[in-house]
Amino acid sequence: MAISPPSNIINYDETNLNNDPGKRKIITKRGCKYPERVMNQTKYAVSIIFAASEDGVLLPSYVVYKAKHLYSTWIQGGPSKLNF
Repeated sequence: MAISPPSNIINYDETNLNNDPGKRKIITKRGCKYPERVMNQTKYAVSIIFAASEDGVLLPSYVVYKAKHLYSTWIQGGPSKLNF
């Protein structure tokens, strides 16, 4: 059986970030009987995955957008190479 070189062995970790539209505290005018919470978005989550090879090389970032259109403002400050 052949042994793979360290550069072919990949380890990765994933974490999930999300907003919390179920938050109960709001700021309102004192004495308001029926406060209403208005949100301009629904709950969303972003997954972040970091990967490195066994020889200690951090793999380049890879971003997946779940949308019909990719807006230029979304990629500002992101990875330098984009493959479409």
